[in-house]
Amino acid sequence: MITESNKLLNIEEEEEEEEEDDEQPQNKTSVLTPKELKCIAQLRKRIPDIATGEHGVDALAIHDTDWKLVRYLRARGMSTKKAELCLRNSIKWRAQHSTYAERPDGLDWFLRRIGCKQLNQMILSKADRTPWYFRDKDGALSYYIRFGRLNFTETKQLGNLTMAKLVGWLHARIEEDLNLHYISNGCSGPTHVTSVADLEGFQLSQAPLSDIIALARSEMADIQHIFPEILGKLIVINAPQMVSVAWPAVSLLLPSAMRAKISVNGINKVNNRELLLKHFDATNIPIALGGSYIEKDGDSYCPARVLCSS
Repeated sequence: MITESNKLLNIEEEEEEEEEDDEQPQNKTSVLTPKELKCIAQLRKRIPDIATGEHGVDALAIHDTDWKLVRYLRARGMSTKKAELCLRNSIKWRAQHSTYAERPDGLDWFLRRIGCKQLNQMILSKADRTPWYFRDKDGALSYYIRFGRLNFTETKQLGNLTMAKLVGWLHARIEEDLNLHYISNGCSGPTHVTSVADLEGFQLSQAPLSDIIALARSEMADIQHIFPEILGKLIVINAPQMVSVAWPAVSLLLPSAMRAKISVNGINKVNNRELLLKHFDATNIPIALGGSYIEKDGDSYCPARVLCSS
């Protein structure tokens, strides 16, 4: 008898159909290409058990629309077989790590150390979180985080498994926000998020290289596969020299596709401002980083909307 977990991952080994390049009418309310729409249709044929809700409503919600499914295909080079395996692994991981929990382990830790006023209130009140995000020039949801103020060694207090569950839970919320944003835009526009990580003030004592590598090799490494194509760009600014030196070694732990989305930039306010202005309008950049956005409290770092500012 096949157990439920094995049944979910019971991938048949048949040959995958060759993709044809014939053009088909594109869905007018979607940014999906004709080839993507065709691959989505092929993928749906492979997952009837998920489509009928056999693995629960949470699993059904992951795949119920085209723009959710296409993330798995894009992450696997449009291979329907590989995308199916990625999807099934995602469903299994989410169930094991309680990404749909009402209040996950570590949430209070996150709200105190990484969150910010507006987002904290929205998480606790279950309000629409999309107004909290900034927007890049493509219209993608975006956020800033002041990593230079975070003591990474404190994550040891939580443990890698709890941290992985917390990060998974947060990614699931970001995924929900992206879906809501996509729908509100008439099912068009970016389906990923742009992140800016400010390392101003970062010291190596906050996160020894051995700790970073250990965290990268733990279950945290699974996040990119469980939530494929959620991250569009990660722009690191104000990286001290020691981070720039360590980055090539740390980046080798990441797949090449993930590395291509990440840019690490040093401490140069003029260069960083010009870099951010390539991706954002000035009104979507806090004053402290060279833009024109500021909250009513007058703090140039905008702690109400920038993570890890308090």
